[in-house]
Amino acid sequence: MLKDLATMGIVAPGTRPEAFELKRFEGALPLPTRAAVETFLEARAQMMDALPGIEPMGAAAGPFAFGLSDQIVQGLQVAHRLDSAASRQLAGTVEAQEHVH
Repeated sequence: MLKDLATMGIVAPGTRPEAFELKRFEGALPLPTRAAVETFLEARAQMMDALPGIEPMGAAAGPFAFGLSDQIVQGLQVAHRLDSAASRQLAGTVEAQEHVH
C-alpha cells in the first residue's frame, strides 16, 4: 500500500509504517462474482457516458473501493488531478498573455 501511495506522490518513496497490523475476518468481505463485476462495469460505463468528467468515488469506483481509506486516497487523487489541471490552465493563460505583450 505504501508503494502505491508513493507512486501517487502522497508519501515519500521508501516511507515505512511506524506500526502496522493486518486483520482478516472470515466472511467479512464478500467476493464479487464475475456476473456482478460485469454488471457493475456496464452500469459504470453508462454513468460515465451520461456524466462526462465525473470522478467516481467510494463504491462507484470499484467493487473493493468502498472503505474509508480507499475514499481518502481517491479524494487525494482527485485533488491532485484538479490541482494539476488548474496549474496547467494557469500556465497557459500566463503564456497567452506573454505573447500578447
